[in-house]
Amino acid sequence: MDTTAWYHDFVAPEPDPAIARRLAQAVRGSAPETERIRISEVAEHLGCRLVPLRGEFREEATLLVTSQSEGAQLQVRYGQILGKGGMHRLRFSIAHELGHTFFFKRTPHGAKRVRARSRAEERFCDEFAGELLCPKSAIPPQFGPNDCWRLSDHFGVTPSAVANQAIRAGRFPWHGIVGVAYRGKPQSEDKIAPRVVWAMAPRGTYLPRHYRFRDGPVVEALETANPVEGKYALKRSFGSFETGEYLVAASPGPGRTVIAAFRALAEPQERAAPR
Repeated sequence: MDTTAWYHDFVAPEPDPAIARRLAQAVRGSAPETERIRISEVAEHLGCRLVPLRGEFREEATLLVTSQSEGAQLQVRYGQILGKGGMHRLRFSIAHELGHTFFFKRTPHGAKRVRARSRAEERFCDEFAGELLCPKSAIPPQFGPNDCWRLSDHFGVTPSAVANQAIRAGRFPWHGIVGVAYRGKPQSEDKIAPRVVWAMAPRGTYLPRHYRFRDGPVVEALETANPVEGKYALKRSFGSFETGEYLVAASPGPGRTVIAAFRALAEPQERAAPR
């Protein structure tokens, strides 16, 4: 990585997603689009130290802090993210925090934030992390569940992050894509069943977590551990979508999980997302 590159000590004039993408592409530099980036090297390259959290806050926490440490005015402190895909989630969380470094100005007296944090800045950092770890150029034109698993494993990011990149790239020929696993519904007595554990869809579409699948291609893929494609009759509303017939492509993964993409066979009647 070029230590004299234009983005060193660069301060973003505004939280513009286009700037975030350009920064991520510049940080990747001449690395092939298929290369998995080492997040520790990126942090060092950006003059940011990675510091593991210790004590009571060590789990599920990732934060950017200023530091008087010699040679590193900014630190990303991170905890251990437990559970399946924990390392993939941690990589994205650290990359997100590195995105915040572009809103600090390094001075002889330490790093100074140049603008108040905002939702727009959070979106900027998500855009930066997504493009840094899983470039849009690596997303195939006809993106599907198998690609979601493959790119997740290859780039070391979660399937939901890959799906979000496909949506941003405009290479998403579906109405929505979900991860499904056997789960109980929180704060209820509902039994363990195939339920949505994450969901991604184009902006303006709402997909709920914990939705239960009782039959169809998703359940078949879970039970057989084989890819399944077929029609699915949505018998009750699913977030923004009303009942109707959908084409579903379901691809199984490790630990009795499935990624399923769905597309309405007729234009779905959408409901307003809850406020």
